[in-house]
Amino acid sequence: MTALIYAYEALSQVRFTEFLKWLQQKNEELPDELWEQLSTTKDLLLAGAAPQSAISELQTIVEEHVLPLLADFRTEGANSPTFQLWDAFITGVHNLLLNLRAEREGDWSLHLHSIVSALPYYAIADKVNYTRWTPVYLMDMLALPTDVLEAFKRGEFSVRETCGTFIGTASDMGTEHKIKELKGPAGLKHIAKKQSAMVRYSLTRHITGNWSTQIKNRARPAEAAEGIQTHKDQGKAAMARDDANVRKMVEQLTNHMRNPFDFDADTPDVLVNISTGMHATSAVQQSLLTCVDVGKVKVETFVERALSVAGKGKFYDAIKQSKLKTFKGY
Repeated sequence: MTALIYAYEALSQVRFTEFLKWLQQKNEELPDELWEQLSTTKDLLLAGAAPQSAISELQTIVEEHVLPLLADFRTEGANSPTFQLWDAFITGVHNLLLNLRAEREGDWSLHLHSIVSALPYYAIADKVNYTRWTPVYLMDMLALPTDVLEAFKRGEFSVRETCGTFIGTASDMGTEHKIKELKGPAGLKHIAKKQSAMVRYSLTRHITGNWSTQIKNRARPAEAAEGIQTHKDQGKAAMARDDANVRKMVEQLTNHMRNPFDFDADTPDVLVNISTGMHATSAVQQSLLTCVDVGKVKVETFVERALSVAGKGKFYDAIKQSKLKTFKGY
């Protein structure tokens, strides 16, 4: 996951640099208020604040002044197969990060949106169980009882063990964390073979857990007094580490590899491996550039055949493998 995020940030920076060059060629400019708001938001983040209003204002500026121009840049760049592939990679990882953000912030609408966006990727990667059961999950979530839906809209679908911002986690991960605690030295490790001890442990776990929290707060009064906490990845040291690693990747991409977004350079009309410079075969190029669309078709076909009222298929009918062709072996 960390490697994907680093690659996403590095490629996004390289793409944005080429976007600025493209703007100069088109005699276009981004507004000064964008750079001012970027600087303000960055300073607030580095100070450990949670500048929601600053982020919202920045998002408004980006949507109004940057995204329309970026869409034109991407449309023109799509004439290059290499540009098109790595632009699609950024989009795919962006969808993944939206899902992570939905869990961290407890944003129910964003959660559903990110799950829908992930469906084609499940299908093209031959994740059969996810391809089959995710549409069922979505239909169940769209038919929730009113009280449950309202609770989920308040963010209660994600788990928070402490008060804070951007620290929610998916319910299955919260369960895994508790299972890990149960298997630890203070859990069921030494009493698993004693049924009576396990029963007493299970019946009193909520009480002993409350005691444990109070003892921790007494032992660390400064942290308990702060109340609001942030995710460890938002700490100054973590942000500095991540920034340094992304800078290294950007340097590698721009100085030692083929820049996939410099479509004005000597870029062939075929898909190129940006690391080795080798050209993909027409079969590999076609497979990689159309894989998301193929995944969408696979999902739609499954839903129409197995889940729609008029569908003639069965839920457990085999889902054909995508047989995605890649650069493997090049």
